[in-house]
Amino acid sequence: MKTQLCMWGLLAVVALAPPAFGTETNYLPLQSGLRWEYGTFIREIQAQETIGGELVFVMSNDRDGETWDTFWTSTETGVWLHGFRNHSTEVALRYDPPILWIDSSAGTLSTWSSQTTVRSLTDDAAQETIEVSLQASEPTVSSVPAGEFTAIVITESIQGIDAKSYSSRHTLDGELLTTKSAEMEHNLWYASGVGLIRESFCCPLVTDQLTFFTTPVVVETASWGSVRGRF
Repeated sequence: MKTQLCMWGLLAVVALAPPAFGTETNYLPLQSGLRWEYGTFIREIQAQETIGGELVFVMSNDRDGETWDTFWTSTETGVWLHGFRNHSTEVALRYDPPILWIDSSAGTLSTWSSQTTVRSLTDDAAQETIEVSLQASEPTVSSVPAGEFTAIVITESIQGIDAKSYSSRHTLDGELLTTKSAEMEHNLWYASGVGLIRESFCCPLVTDQLTFFTTPVVVETASWGSVRGRF
């Protein structure tokens, strides 16, 4: 009986364990508890929330007292940005459909576009339609305080924005700007299995470099035969 109870307990752990992340081309690992630090700028995956009918991961961001949440999912197609909630400016928006932030083929030089309607998270009212174009570089070695990584560089550009709209005051992932996005240069370095290691945008010029990060928990799958063989 003791052996049977132990075997059942192990099976329960295997069944309830969270899915594994950090695959070969996973440029933004999504798992509750993951944390990235860029000096005093902190990012952390908090939990999951339903946005626009989809279950998304909520990434909290804190830069010198300005706080905002960004909504992400990851599929076989790539990494998708669903919107943001800026607590400091009280702006909360979602993208309908979500923006393809990192294409699954981004390891090779590629460009992709997403046309989306920007909607209020409060009443779901449509505010504007924008087209976002992103380009990925060939993987290159990049050094930051947290280490040396092979990373792709994502360059962002936006068309169709209104100078008086949210786009003139926030990055696509929710950070407050002091100039409109049409004048902004935004580059992001992503390392597979790690996430964002460097980011630069202007104006004013801001450059973030990864100083600390936590890695995803990888859970091995177990068959009935392998479990039984342990007893």
